[in-house]
Amino acid sequence: MDITQPLSMCFVILLRVKNDNLGIKVITRLFMFSVFFFIYKLLLDKPENFQFGPSKIEVSQDEAINFTCSADGNPAVHTYQLFENEILVTESSTNHGIWNRTMSTGGVFIYKCVAKNAAGTGQSESVTVIVNGEQYKLHVVLTT
Repeated sequence: MDITQPLSMCFVILLRVKNDNLGIKVITRLFMFSVFFFIYKLLLDKPENFQFGPSKIEVSQDEAINFTCSADGNPAVHTYQLFENEILVTESSTNHGIWNRTMSTGGVFIYKCVAKNAAGTGQSESVTVIVNGEQYKLHVVLTT
């Protein structure tokens, strides 16, 4: 947030109500709120420094794997979300980003973790998980 916008707005209004005590009180409070809000936003950090990954990066179909995610933020992260191929899989509204998934379909899957706190949202780097199974077998057709 740019502090100059609310401050300049305060001064313009102050000039218009220079002889009005109520107007000066309102402008003073608006100015104080703008400064407080600006300082408050400076002290907050959206989630960063992610630690995210699966327990294995290559598994067999119907095998279970764990995903863990953590991130630093001020205030602390309140929600972690797990995405598979850009689709929300599950959300954890606690301070723990831990998921257990049974990989029921063969294929290549891209996972990422999104963390949220009062300061904003951050996301981890993506990780790839390969699930070997019936639907992931390569079929080679020879022609003569």
